[in-house]
Amino acid sequence: MNHREVQLKPDESRLWPALAALASYAVLTIGLTWPVAAGLARDVPSDLGDPLLNAWILAWDATHLGRGWWNANIFHPHPLALAYSEHLLPQAIQILPFYAATKNPILCYNLLFLSTFTFYKQAHLAPLPGRVSAPDVAALYQFIAGLPEPCAIVELPLGEPAFDVRYVFYSTLHWKRIVNGYSGGAPVEYETLNSSLQEAIERPDRAWQAILRTQPTHAIVHEAYYAGGRGRAISDWLRVRGAQEIATFGTDRVFVIH
Repeated sequence: MNHREVQLKPDESRLWPALAALASYAVLTIGLTWPVAAGLARDVPSDLGDPLLNAWILAWDATHLGRGWWNANIFHPHPLALAYSEHLLPQAIQILPFYAATKNPILCYNLLFLSTFTFYKQAHLAPLPGRVSAPDVAALYQFIAGLPEPCAIVELPLGEPAFDVRYVFYSTLHWKRIVNGYSGGAPVEYETLNSSLQEAIERPDRAWQAILRTQPTHAIVHEAYYAGGRGRAISDWLRVRGAQEIATFGTDRVFVIH
């Protein structure tokens, strides 16, 4: 298919807004979780259950990667004891340099804990809507409910848990299949899709192919969920790829994916 190309230039100055957003989230994280930062190397947040367990797992991972890793030093003489809990390997890799330098599992756990808040939000997204309310989105999802089968919906932005969980909840208004999801885990391909869509403007072909691999019939672009006019650019990106806009509800646009 020949596509009419339009100017979708990357924002050359987006580094500074991203850094400003990161700094803002860091300050908010410290303030909202205080006094965790004050006792960073000696205290754990919440209770003395899961935080201490996870600190131990991180320390075990950081010191026992390789042969024998699954045979943790608990529940002797039973083998493979690490499998009784989450192994936290990706998180352990993140804290490896800090553990190597400090040998302090509480410090490493707290740094990881705080980072989940600081890096939680994708920098190009707008603040979350202040409430979850079915009446606010009733018209949009009533329209989706009336779409003929077979039907599969992808809602954009995708991959930000705080938005994805809302799409999952709102699917109770239409019960169509959705590409988005929120659960304790996700298919590996979902993270690939997420990373591709974060660069939809900068690497449009890669993002479009990632969308097509999920086989959606329709896309919803929540333009107001993006910051800095990026929502309109995402809608334009879909149009350039041949998607046909069939309905608009405020700043929410529904497209047919051909």
